[in-house]
Amino acid sequence: MSLAAGFIWMGVIAVLGSIGLVLFAIWIRNHDTETENHNTHDNDNVHSVKHAFADLRLANQSRPDLGEIDVSAEVDTGVLHLCIPEHVAMQLQLTPLKRREVQTADDKSHLVDYVAPIKISLLGRECVTGALVLGNQVLLGAIPMEDMDLIIEPARLRVSVNPISPNIPLSLAKGIELK
Repeated sequence: MSLAAGFIWMGVIAVLGSIGLVLFAIWIRNHDTETENHNTHDNDNVHSVKHAFADLRLANQSRPDLGEIDVSAEVDTGVLHLCIPEHVAMQLQLTPLKRREVQTADDKSHLVDYVAPIKISLLGRECVTGALVLGNQVLLGAIPMEDMDLIIEPARLRVSVNPISPNIPLSLAKGIELK
């Protein structure tokens, strides 16, 4: 390819890139406007917050004789751990292992009980984890979500298995080489 042809191709790529950026900017502007229209109440300018929920099955892994309980959990990737109310910890007969300091959304710190082992079952996947005892509803955080290889579908506000690994949870261990 000649030098002139190379410059022509660079010009074509630059023009196409500019058109793409303009179209992207238009899409973002329209999307932001649509989002504001969908999230604004008619009577005031308060935005509603939408959350994903999932039906979980919880069990005390060390006490299979107790059976499992079904709970509805808010799924929040801004929360790291599973969080359960005190009545759920009592129902599963979980004993505190230690206390942990937790910073909540209001930037306040609290000392709460940390209990384990809790088995979580959701969408045919399971993990065993610990939980922070606080609040009045179950919160499913990022660590058990990652452990079960689950994702949140933002458009549908639901939890799904990772489409990259639909049959079995995928874990990453890129720093290790198996021989």
